[in-house]
Amino acid sequence: MCTRLWRVVAPIVTLALALTARADLAPLSIADVAAAPTPALADTAGASFTLRAGPAAAELRFEAVDVSTSLLLSIRGQDNMVNLVDNPAALAAPAPVRLTISAGSDPLVLPNLDVRFTDGGAAARVVYLPATSLAAGQSRTLWVASDGATFNGSPAQTSPSFVSLARGASGPWTVRQPGFRTEHIATDLQLPVAVAFHPGASSASPITDLPWCYIAERFGVIKLVRRNGATSDYATGLLNFTPGGAIPGPGEQGIGGLCVEPVTGDVIVSLLYDPAPPSTTRFARIVRLHSTDGGLTASSQSTLLDLPDAPQELPRQIGGLIFGPDGKLYVNNGDGSEPAAAIDNTSFKGKVLRINPDGSAPIDNPSTDGPPFTAIDYVYASGVRNPLGLAWRSLDGAAYFVDAAATTDRLARLVRARNYLWDGNDATMTSFALYNWPALGAAPNLTNVGADGIAFIQSQSFAGSGMPSGLYGRAYVTETGAPWTAGPIAGSKRICEFNIDASGSFVSGPIAVIEYNGTGRGTCAGIASGPDGLYFTTLYRDQGSSSATDPGADLVRVKYQGFAGMLAAPLSGPAAPLDVQFNDASTLIGATSWHWSFGDGATSTLRNPSHTYTAGGLYSVRLTVTGSSGTVTLKRDNLIRVGQPPSIAMIVGALPLAPTSADQAIVTRLIGLGYLVTVMDDEPTNRPGAVLIGQSHDLVLVSSSISSGNVAGEFRGTSIPMIFWESALFSTSRESLCDASTTAGSQNQLTIVNNAHPITQGLALGNAVMTASNQTFSFGNGNIAAQATVLATRLNTPANPAIMVAERGATLLNNYVTPARRVFLFFNDSTFNATNAAARAILDRSACWALGLAPAITAEPAPASIQPGQTAMFTVAASGQNPLSYQWRKDGAPLANDARISGATTTTLTISDAQPADSALYDVLVTNSCSSIASTPVMLTVAVPCPADINDSGGLSVQDIFDFLAAYFSNATVADFNNSGSITVQDLFDFLAAYFAGCA
Repeated sequence: MCTRLWRVVAPIVTLALALTARADLAPLSIADVAAAPTPALADTAGASFTLRAGPAAAELRFEAVDVSTSLLLSIRGQDNMVNLVDNPAALAAPAPVRLTISAGSDPLVLPNLDVRFTDGGAAARVVYLPATSLAAGQSRTLWVASDGATFNGSPAQTSPSFVSLARGASGPWTVRQPGFRTEHIATDLQLPVAVAFHPGASSASPITDLPWCYIAERFGVIKLVRRNGATSDYATGLLNFTPGGAIPGPGEQGIGGLCVEPVTGDVIVSLLYDPAPPSTTRFARIVRLHSTDGGLTASSQSTLLDLPDAPQELPRQIGGLIFGPDGKLYVNNGDGSEPAAAIDNTSFKGKVLRINPDGSAPIDNPSTDGPPFTAIDYVYASGVRNPLGLAWRSLDGAAYFVDAAATTDRLARLVRARNYLWDGNDATMTSFALYNWPALGAAPNLTNVGADGIAFIQSQSFAGSGMPSGLYGRAYVTETGAPWTAGPIAGSKRICEFNIDASGSFVSGPIAVIEYNGTGRGTCAGIASGPDGLYFTTLYRDQGSSSATDPGADLVRVKYQGFAGMLAAPLSGPAAPLDVQFNDASTLIGATSWHWSFGDGATSTLRNPSHTYTAGGLYSVRLTVTGSSGTVTLKRDNLIRVGQPPSIAMIVGALPLAPTSADQAIVTRLIGLGYLVTVMDDEPTNRPGAVLIGQSHDLVLVSSSISSGNVAGEFRGTSIPMIFWESALFSTSRESLCDASTTAGSQNQLTIVNNAHPITQGLALGNAVMTASNQTFSFGNGNIAAQATVLATRLNTPANPAIMVAERGATLLNNYVTPARRVFLFFNDSTFNATNAAARAILDRSACWALGLAPAITAEPAPASIQPGQTAMFTVAASGQNPLSYQWRKDGAPLANDARISGATTTTLTISDAQPADSALYDVLVTNSCSSIASTPVMLTVAVPCPADINDSGGLSVQDIFDFLAAYFSNATVADFNNSGSITVQDLFDFLAAYFAGCA
């Protein structure tokens, strides 16, 4: 229940900072926001937050920005009670996310807010919105980093700018093992170096203000944290000197570690003291703090043991301490920068000490000779340099510690009377090590990873801390990294797991559990296992700190909640319909609800549903599980295959060796889209001929890695679509869209000249970036066939087509008639390796168009005219590569299901209890992996008809009078105009009154 939590390696260096873009940051780049769980807007306490409504409501718009701008998610005020969420269909490719906060028609004042959603890849996301104040009509632009941090931007920017931080990620930790999550428990801590739990801490207790754990702050304060996260001072003023000097560096003197005695609940602290203030020499001391109010505050302080012959020099000072199962106190003590003392048992330095709870030396220590007690009486093990974390493991009844050196850290098992052989040379840190961490960086700037705290998950400690039994006996170590360093550190700033077998032998590790991903100074230091997870301290204030001593560090919990898992059978079938049984295989603790999305628009809330796929295609399945420990989501792309997917033959020039990296990247992308791809050599003797390829495949791709003469005009008479980027295939005897070709280096842009074609749909006309760096592009040249369509050209060079297409049956140069669709792309050799999302989408759409897989409307919805209270229905039929997704829109705005609207993302939209406000133009956007198409907008009219229009002609005329009188005198039911149940003269008066009043 005790631990040691601190790490020092170098003095502080002050740098002049400039406002430059953070090169180590990646943008949040996504293509979709999942519908389940519903995106949520909340304040920092987790309470739902409602945006203000009004004539023009406040709105948050998340847009994917690449060559064009597309809406990912909109949250706006609706009625001052709930927010209206617009979540359009998925985009063709991921792109960086830009956020716009708009005030609307009234001023807008927002506190710090969190937007939580799951992206199309099933990753849970949090976007951290800064406090914002806007006048009516104003807006604020922000760029979103991959960790959810937001940075100030402008509407004119089309690429992310990470220069001016708006709000950092409050939970800057990436979970590296499934089933875990991080939660902030307490904050405003100053240099928290150790954490230890109160013996009575219990997650089962309903009382939330009882003592939970204690945190040691370096400069002489012990904080109490209650179960509800409230913090207070347990003890203050524990140092009799004022620390001075740089931090990191000499100014770090103070508390080293703490633990709690299981029997008494007393807090035991290791620290430095000044024997003759204000001297500059500091010695180690172990102090007992006793409470008389149930552990809320310390009522008395007593010294257990002074180490008077061991003056401490940073960084190797007294550190972690823990009570063993024998009731003895074990204490780590550094060598005080005196390596020779570490193997001298007459010195306290460089030792692991064993002490009775009253401060005396146990008579069964390895070398004790009885009172008066000196250093040799307390020595349990020797030869250590800077032993930090110390923890006991029940599985083998042994303690384990981490020991740090300048370039090499070690994890070791504590063995009675062992000399661990530290002699001042880092090479000796390999002695008796279960594991040695390699140095970070390259020579000559080597440094250690900063292995610091250690804790075990075990049933004897808080019944396993809410972790699965498979993790019992595992060690978890914090790696602090270089002190007060901004941003992530590769191979450090993380918590790692080690598997050690029952005999104490190393099995595996370190395996990262969580890693720091933020933009600030955060790291991890102290660690302890608690009633409901692992708890660690973040050591520094993460964002907005001016020095390492600024308060604002956190206590964070790593909690196991389980993960989503699914089973499905069968995974494929030759044709529709295909019945598939799905089973939940999740490990989420306390699971209570399930939401399946089968990829074809259908959903289920059963735990183990069955589903029938009625159309061929490749389907991605998503499962969201909610339980007492939270919500988890899993998406398995292309899980279900119904029918035979399109088959592509890709001809390359690098066989029989491997394809080029660019060709392989294209193959990988096409396979990921669900195609079957066969790679063939360009040499005719090593592959089938054009006729056989046309019979066995649906599409042929010809790479620029070929020797052009090996393909030449071979496919001119074969009815198979072709996509090619070998520009030498341009000639009147080959693929004669034009009769010459060229290549050009130092290219990264094209000029889009046609954005109505499905391949370039959605791209803005004009110059468009295609690659991240300058590359060589392929172009056409010379005469261009009249029936070939140019979609893009070399940058501002109309004579050089860069993307060209021809329909089946098009007459090209020299009277060549295409037997199937043809596409020429600008790729050349390695170009595809540098392409951006827009260029990769062009490849995707080229395959779709060539194969005829793009969606098409086969039956348009019909207009409707109904009365208030009636039900309106619109239905569409579409074809194209499955799965198809549907998004109905009202006057261009996406609709969402609610109490009256159903089927907003299916083929049939239903509006119940229709009202006049529902009158509008309705259409549906049909999307698949190829592109999108919108149906023709149709009008819904919801209005009260003309009551006196007896003959339902749609208007009033004198004929309605004649028809009413005929019904009146014949006693027909329709003449009961006022619905009184009988026909009287009053019906005549009421009819005439309605007639002369006209239509509503």
